[in-house]
Amino acid sequence: MSKVQVEKLRKVLVWVFALLSVVFACVAIFRHFEDADKISSRGVFAPSPKKAEWGRDLESLARSEGRLVFFRDSRCPIPPGDDGLEGVLERHYIEVPVDFAAWPGDYCVLDNLFFMFGGGKSRVKMGVLSPRMSPLFLFSDSYWKDPSKPPLSSVLAAVARKYGDSRSELRRGAESAVERVSGRVSTLRSLSPGLWARHMAASECISLYSDFSSLSAVRAPAGLLSSNARLAARLERLEPSPISRHNADMAALTLASRLEAKSETLTSRLLFARALSELAYAGCGREVLQPLDAFASRIEKKLSKGGFLRDAEGVARLRDSALAVSFLTREFMRTRKYSYLLAATKCARGLEGILRSRSELPALADSNKDSQGSSFEYALAASAFVDMHLATSKESWIISARDTLEDWFDKFETSGGLYSVNSADSPLASLMRPVIFNDELLPSYLGEAAQAAVYLASRGVRVRCLSELAKLSEVSCQAGPLASYARASLKLAGLSGY
Repeated sequence: MSKVQVEKLRKVLVWVFALLSVVFACVAIFRHFEDADKISSRGVFAPSPKKAEWGRDLESLARSEGRLVFFRDSRCPIPPGDDGLEGVLERHYIEVPVDFAAWPGDYCVLDNLFFMFGGGKSRVKMGVLSPRMSPLFLFSDSYWKDPSKPPLSSVLAAVARKYGDSRSELRRGAESAVERVSGRVSTLRSLSPGLWARHMAASECISLYSDFSSLSAVRAPAGLLSSNARLAARLERLEPSPISRHNADMAALTLASRLEAKSETLTSRLLFARALSELAYAGCGREVLQPLDAFASRIEKKLSKGGFLRDAEGVARLRDSALAVSFLTREFMRTRKYSYLLAATKCARGLEGILRSRSELPALADSNKDSQGSSFEYALAASAFVDMHLATSKESWIISARDTLEDWFDKFETSGGLYSVNSADSPLASLMRPVIFNDELLPSYLGEAAQAAVYLASRGVRVRCLSELAKLSEVSCQAGPLASYARASLKLAGLSGY
């Protein structure tokens, strides 16, 4: 190649590189102003599709990305037809589909906030959280049933704009809302001790829940209804009378009618069955023995196949397996059918294996999916181990029950001396850690744990949480605002016998 050709090539390359430099400079300038507009003091965030899973790392991800969190129940699909939704999510949000069955403690926190501030009987299905996990907007599935409501994309865009314009104001509002909800929860230290009065448990149950066939009883939440039915069975055994016998018989009829209802969840049916078994053991409700036996046989077969109990969707919730153990041990003691004990033992061994191999109890019993148990899982697991000891007298079950309650004490104790529904390690622990006293959809975990702790104490094994739970149980059996029928599971801890 001649010198002239080389010189021409050099000039062409100079011009090419110069033009490329100009192009790159224009692109850089364009991106700079675009990002400056996106990440401005108005708080509109950088675009790029972002999805994540619910868990302990979600807050750090949201804060590092500077994005809001849009969570939704993974079983609640968003109705189609909202064309602007995808763009809004891409610009402003981290989208998080949540399986609430895997995070029951956090779901209780969100659902309680939703109820306290106007949610009524609806259950929270989706919402918007700040990067610090404070709730800014919560929805129920009924939102989609109202045609007058604006599309979801409009709501989410408005929340993002409002957060960008009034970030500090919104954060202070969310924090004060949480403080107001937390302030409604009484702590043990605010309760006045009084004299023990076991008859108050009887009078409360008879006066407030004497007619189990009434409409209110038929529609009552499963945890509340089953706990009062168990209280009726216990009172019939300890202090039999015509009134207590009538009350227990009506309880058995009501529970039997709901045991086979298609609208009831597996968890609810297990609660009803456990209470029915105690009523039958007390000699009440003889006409409902056939459906109870049929239900026990079905549960036995399901447990014998896989060790853990699965619902109709194939999900093995730890709470269901724990309740199945408690139910089948009662059926074994009532009928002396040894296959019930074998099935219960197989499931209890599985629960014990989880307790020994993991740092905390999961919500899902046999899944590789990340999940975190709530206080309900710990309390029901401890009750299951206690029931295994009651049926077999093997001391290993006492040790498992003690260890479960000790782990619960370590992970769930609050500064008020009681125990929150979500652990100190939960994603929403920095937001709120509510204490649930009342029986509702489930029996109060405080009541279930108190029953287990009192049983352990009767066998010479004391746990650190015993004194607080025993005092709370005692106060629940006294005259006053805490002696309502919604505290039946706590009253059971103060009544001897099973």
